[in-house]
Amino acid sequence: MANGTADGTCEAYKQIIEFTKVIISLASTILTALMGYLVFEHKALEGLNLIGPILLVISILFSLQGFGKAIKTVKTGVTNQSAILYTNLGAGIMILGIISISFIKPEKEISIDSVLEAVSKSSTSLKKSLFPENCDRIDKRGEDYVIHYKADSLSTQVVYSVKENRISSIQRVP
Repeated sequence: MANGTADGTCEAYKQIIEFTKVIISLASTILTALMGYLVFEHKALEGLNLIGPILLVISILFSLQGFGKAIKTVKTGVTNQSAILYTNLGAGIMILGIISISFIKPEKEISIDSVLEAVSKSSTSLKKSLFPENCDRIDKRGEDYVIHYKADSLSTQVVYSVKENRISSIQRVP
């Protein structure tokens, strides 16, 4: 009977090893995709953006610890309960890491219409006809919009800073 119990324990720990491999594979795949997203989107690796990657790395470390202890149990036949604990901690922390990805907030894209509306409202005191219907052309230069207006045979160029959410400059263009 003792041998049957040992075989059952050995089989159970083999399943823990398989489960741990799945956790490590999932966590490392998600970590790779997340880091690719953060780099591609030029997100700063600070604050809330770091919670997910850190939790996923911790998950991988706990899972590796559980993996090692489970392999030792299979080889020696001596039960090691901490293998189960580390594996479960790795799975739980991985789930927290996945949930924490929702803390990463995408930057709000500002629409051209809202830029044109902001320029129109900001420039009314200047007595210039910078209305959306007078817009001739819009260029994007870095994070700024360069908006060309044409009204009453006069051309005006407006540089609107998206970062500062205001008009940077207004000048007449010959």
